[in-house]
Amino acid sequence: MLVRHGTGYGVWDGIPENAPDTRAHEAKGTQTVVELIRRLARSRSFPAGAVLAAVAVFWVVGLLGGLSLLSATRAPLVTLGSMLFVYALVGVSPLLAFLAAADLIRLRRARMM
Repeated sequence: MLVRHGTGYGVWDGIPENAPDTRAHEAKGTQTVVELIRRLARSRSFPAGAVLAAVAVFWVVGLLGGLSLLSATRAPLVTLGSMLFVYALVGVSPLLAFLAAADLIRLRRARMM
C-alpha cells in the first residue's frame, strides 16, 4: 500500500493495494475452529465419543509399551497398586467401549429417523 507522508512522496510498504487482508482471514479461520470445538463439545455424542477415544488411546499406549512403566524400581506395594489399577482398567475398558459404541449407534439411528 502506498502511504503518504507530509512531504507528498509515497512510501511502499510491500503490500499491494488490492491484496486481501490476511489478518481478517486468520481471525475468521480462528473463529471457525473455536466454533467447531464449541459445537463438538455441546453435541449429544461428545461424551460417548470421548470415552471411545480414551479407551482407544489406552489400548494403543498399552500395546506400544505403556506397561513398561511397571518395570521401574519402586516399592512393592506401589507396584502392586499400579498393577491392580491397570488390570481394572483392562477389565472395564471393553465394557466402556461397547457402551460408548452402542450409544453412538443409537444416536445415529435416532438422527436418521
